[in-house]
Amino acid sequence: MKVGCDIVYLKRIDGREEALSKGILSDKELSLYDKAFHKREFLGGRFAAKEAFLKAKG
Repeated sequence: MKVGCDIVYLKRIDGREEALSKGILSDKELSLYDKAFHKREFLGGRFAAKEAFLKAKG
């Protein structure tokens, strides 16, 4: 297994929340996202986690 660190610049998410959320979140994650207080941070965290997984998977 490889180790890495993915960083998301949260300002890049501004104005793209709806499209990004529909593009990367599962139905369960969308439900959590709708209830989240810090939506931008929620999306950034999920995006970074999924990106890191895909990179590690190869």
